[in-house]
Amino acid sequence: MLVSTMRIIFSLSFFENLPSSTKK
Repeated sequence: MLVSTMRIIFSLSFFENLPSSTKK
C-alpha cells in the first residue's frame, strides 16, 4: 500500500514535469 502511494506520487510529479517540457 505504501509503495503504491509512493509510486503514484512519483508518477504524478514526473508526468507534471514531462508535459511542461513537451508542451513548451
